[in-house]
Amino acid sequence: MAYEPTMKKNPRQLTIEQHFHTAHAIAKFYCSDDRVEIKLLSDGETVKRHKRAKIFCTKRKWDQRAERGYMVDIESAFHDEIDNIKPFDERNHEAISKYCLLWLHRHQYHLEDIDDAQLNGIKGSDLNKVQEEILESKGGVFVREGGVVPSRFNSGLQIQMMLDRDWHTCSHFKWGLIEAVDGEFLCSDGYKDLPFIPISPKLAFWAGESDQEISRQQLTEINKISVEKASEFYFSRNLSECPVASDMFTSAI
Repeated sequence: MAYEPTMKKNPRQLTIEQHFHTAHAIAKFYCSDDRVEIKLLSDGETVKRHKRAKIFCTKRKWDQRAERGYMVDIESAFHDEIDNIKPFDERNHEAISKYCLLWLHRHQYHLEDIDDAQLNGIKGSDLNKVQEEILESKGGVFVREGGVVPSRFNSGLQIQMMLDRDWHTCSHFKWGLIEAVDGEFLCSDGYKDLPFIPISPKLAFWAGESDQEISRQQLTEINKISVEKASEFYFSRNLSECPVASDMFTSAI
């Protein structure tokens, strides 16, 4: 379903372009011109884009309450981990796990077409566009005439519920820091169920692994996984520095 535009000039500053993977995390891969190189899977083209580019975003797939509420806390804690690399025993492993889960679900919703919800037996309100946007900007939810709830409100709530539902699957994760000594990491647009997060051209977090340096051959195998996991694109600081073998695939180091 197409996204719902805001009022002209977006006076309530509702977020339209929503990152499924944060702009801050993407910027860790910037090259000298403050952009990253992206390989598009649709046609194989390579493009360069900055962290706010539309390719990294979905359009109003979740509501403002989610965008500026619970998601921010998860993102902020993760950003602290990638900005201030700590020893294994001092690392906030829960913060990394929560962000990994958030990225997973946001990316899933980005890829899906979500319909508005229909509430039976509910008449709904007769708010105008101005009133609706004021309400949403304050973290509220509204039901339109006929019991119709815009899909973004349901998505924001569903993602929050899935974070709680799925937390038991990753609450125990301990994240090792993987360092590439020869070559650089690719980063996929999403990793589905793989607990792996590249955090810079040379560093990545991997659940269940110890802190370690990896060889170029191991990096090649990991980059192949990033290519296999990608849905629409993968990116890096410099694609030519990211070895990928066409004849090997492995799911672990």
